[in-house]
Amino acid sequence: MPSRVSRRRLLRATGGAVSALGVAGLGVGAAAATRSADIYLGGATGGWVGRQPSSISDTTNPTLTLKEGEDYVLAWQNVDSAPHNVVIENDGGDNLVRTEIMSNKGEIQVVEFTAASEMTTYYCQVHPGSMEGSVEVVSSDSSEGIPT
Repeated sequence: MPSRVSRRRLLRATGGAVSALGVAGLGVGAAAATRSADIYLGGATGGWVGRQPSSISDTTNPTLTLKEGEDYVLAWQNVDSAPHNVVIENDGGDNLVRTEIMSNKGEIQVVEFTAASEMTTYYCQVHPGSMEGSVEVVSSDSSEGIPT
């Protein structure tokens, strides 16, 4: 069951990007609540829309470029009150990261994970055709990656 998180902890977890929302609770790991979100998406049936970092802002189903072995906090907001969740999987279809399905408009989920070379795709289990993007994992010594 998702833990209840204060507005102050929400703002800290999302780097203030959702300060105007006034959301009372979300699913969050304890570690994720102590650092800013590296990736912030809006989730709607038509697709994921990038909000943060600026390199993915306003892009539908943006490619998430991650550095192998780095820890990331991904936050996303349900913007249409349809049921959604986030799954990151490998080429074999194995779920490497998965959040619970939620359907309350304005609700936010936060998940922390470590980027692994086998990560290839992220999607919503309920809307995999329209809410799906690529994950590109680069070596940890690369100058590319998120956040920019």
